[in-house]
Amino acid sequence: MGETAEDLIRRLHRQEVERIRREEPSLERPAERSTIPCNDLPPASPDSALVREWDAYRKEVGRLVAEGRQGQFVLIKGERIVGLYPTESAAFDLGYRLFPGQAFLVHQVQAKEPLLRCVSVRSWPK
Repeated sequence: MGETAEDLIRRLHRQEVERIRREEPSLERPAERSTIPCNDLPPASPDSALVREWDAYRKEVGRLVAEGRQGQFVLIKGERIVGLYPTESAAFDLGYRLFPGQAFLVHQVQAKEPLLRCVSVRSWPK
C-alpha cells in the first residue's frame, strides 16, 4: 500500500521544516524582547489617572531593585508605597479593600521593563 495523502503532507512538512532550520538557524531561538532600564522610564502622560503613582514608582524603583525586591508587586496610592507583595493578586486584593472605587497602581518591580508595542485597530468604513 502506498503513502496516503496525509502521510505525504506530514513528510513534506517535516522536510520543509528541516530545510528552513538549515538555512535560517536564527529562527530556532525566539527574539529577545526589547527592554528599557528602570532608571530610564518615561514619565506618565500628565492627563493619566495614575500620573502621581507612576512618578512615585519611577522615583523608587532603583532603590527597590537594589534592595532585592525585583519580581515583587508594589502597591502605590498617590505618592506613597503602600506595600510589596509576592503576587499581583495579593497587591490588587489589598488595593481594592483599601481604596474602593479609587485609582491605585500595582506594578511588578523590574530592573528592565519590557517595551510594549501597541497596535491601533480600526474598523473599515462601511
